[in-house]
Amino acid sequence: MIVLLSLAGHAKAQDVSPAAPIYLTINCTESGSLIQEVASGNSVTYQINPSIGWEIHTITYNGDDIFSQLQNNRYTTPPITANSVLSVVFAKSDAPIETPLIVGRWKLITNNGQIATHVTYNSDGTFRYTSVDEPDYEEQGSYKVENNKLYEMFSDEDEWVMAEIITLNSTILTLRDLDDDGVTYAGEPYSYQREDMTDINTPLSDNIKVYASQKSIIIKGALPNTPIRVYSTFGQLVNNSNVTSDITSISLSQPGIYLVKIDNKTYKVGL
Repeated sequence: MIVLLSLAGHAKAQDVSPAAPIYLTINCTESGSLIQEVASGNSVTYQINPSIGWEIHTITYNGDDIFSQLQNNRYTTPPITANSVLSVVFAKSDAPIETPLIVGRWKLITNNGQIATHVTYNSDGTFRYTSVDEPDYEEQGSYKVENNKLYEMFSDEDEWVMAEIITLNSTILTLRDLDDDGVTYAGEPYSYQREDMTDINTPLSDNIKVYASQKSIIIKGALPNTPIRVYSTFGQLVNNSNVTSDITSISLSQPGIYLVKIDNKTYKVGL
């Protein structure tokens, strides 16, 4: 675009065309890429979440290894002033697969306090619904959890039914159904209570203390090398580590409510 400016009675042409756009290309393994337009000088933060059983194998930015810069699988680019490439390669993890928080048997409680329906989410990605009022009722299918959404496909259907996960912790699963677009709500929230609570309520040690300090979760009194798993309220594993000393500190960048599972007991902590 050319604009004519009048300066002391003389006309002068000035080029005020917008600067060429800057693009950030995100490569995930060899299956494809995502190209995102970025305003010049801006930084972009990405949360990189491998699927269950997978891990981040390599991550580079413009060819440079940035694995050590990851913070809880989050990476923030430097100010972007030219076309750039963020590449992530995932690999199968050799570590034992942590059982998702949703796995187990849940009961749907009606407004009058009655148990209406049971649902069991199995670790192999299958589910089973049964009814208290109708003993012959049974529905089965497959499920998956991605971000804050629960996807269910019943055995006699070929499309996913979606629900937003409002709460998922050691005792409560609260859902709200979504329309086919995955955005619009369909109905009001409803909640399940967990029935298989034995492993969660068994104390590991009366001496263990779990509390928050600034942006960290502090674990005191657990035995060395005891596994620690930290989950968001959506059931997403955000930290997988072990006790290193009498006082172990786990830094988290995002405030919120977290569930800390130490061996066979779960603690709820707010940052």
